[in-house]
Amino acid sequence: MFDQLLQIIHYIDQDKLVEAASKLLEMIKDKEDEDLMKIGAELEKEVKELREEKGLLDAISPAYITEFKHLLDEMEVLRKRKIKLLSLEIVNKLSGNNYLVKELLMQKRAEVRPHTFI
Repeated sequence: MFDQLLQIIHYIDQDKLVEAASKLLEMIKDKEDEDLMKIGAELEKEVKELREEKGLLDAISPAYITEFKHLLDEMEVLRKRKIKLLSLEIVNKLSGNNYLVKELLMQKRAEVRPHTFI
């Protein structure tokens, strides 16, 4: 299970949130922890809504389509942030507060900036 959790953390780091969420949902379907099931249900709902959101564009009139697309983009960003946080919480709970996993979850990702000299 430790290898699976590390793989999920890697997916989260690469912003492959839907894949990470799907793997987490598979892992927790046999668990009986009530808190884990609540978080899993919320995660599943957000992933489903993220996948189905784009289908609504066909029903919107052309006068409002650009504004609606902009709104969907904003909502997608928020949904992905929520999916990421829910996934991190599930990974933390599944790891049993493992120190190594906790450090991997909490570390800030390094940004590579170009060095420019004038």
